Amino acid sequence: MITQSKSATVALSLSLTPAGRLSCLPDPEAPSLPVGIAEEVVAAFAVDAGHGLLQLGSAYVAMALPPVWAYWRDFAVRYLTALCIAPDAGTVPLPDTLILETLILDVPPMSGAEYLSPEILAALWSGTGTALESERSASGLSLAEFLKIRHPA
Repeated sequence: MITQSKSATVALSLSLTPAGRLSCLPDPEAPSLPVGIAEEVVAAFAVDAGHGLLQLGSAYVAMALPPVWAYWRDFAVRYLTALCIAPDAGTVPLPDTLILETLILDVPPMSGAEYLSPEILAALWSGTGTALESERSASGLSLAEFLKIRHPA
């Protein structure tokens, strides 16, 4: 747990390993996040990247975030948007290869950015879906109710 005053901030960054694991790590050189957000993000990424991305994409949609955080938040929002418009609820098709390649080109400077590939993005996409279903199932709510609780918009 992060222990600082409510108005304090915490310097955290996201890092991608050669194996494609997206991790949240303390980084004194990184832009800071407010303590409350940092605690939630650290806890979600401690479970796995899918839970971390779900937290970013569902709780901080309208929030200004540092570039790396905004990039991954927008990736998760893309997943949630695709879920909401999918004709078969719960089945979210992976973006096509051109979109994945564009996402790779758009990644901001971050540790491990050179490891990003369509396969890693596909795995993170799938992991976000797995995390969503796990959390939704544990809540006992319908998909629509779960999403509304996470972010009313």
